[in-house]
Amino acid sequence: MLYNRNYSLYPVLTIQIWTEFAINHDQIKFLFDTKGMPLAYITWAYIAPDTEERLINDPEFRLHLSEWNEGGRIWVLDFCCKPGFGAKAIEHFIKFPPWGEGEVRWLSRKKKIMKLR
Repeated sequence: MLYNRNYSLYPVLTIQIWTEFAINHDQIKFLFDTKGMPLAYITWAYIAPDTEERLINDPEFRLHLSEWNEGGRIWVLDFCCKPGFGAKAIEHFIKFPPWGEGEVRWLSRKKKIMKLR
């Protein structure tokens, strides 16, 4: 995160807010290089339709601990990687999806819903 300009300016406490529930639910995956240095991480949740609606429409919405694993809709909530490794990291997550089978959704920065089947 230190190398990523989108993340490096956030306070350290923000990292806890973004990752704590994912860690509690084992819904976070890290990628490392051959020397054991971190390259990327991704978090996801299995959310219900009503939670999905709030996630899409409320910019201040944060999932409650109980909402991370309450439904069947797979949502990528955070993805961060060292600059220059984005394509390789995404390729790895597509080839070996840590969330299992199913359609995966995420929101782009422009609030556009993206899907991966």
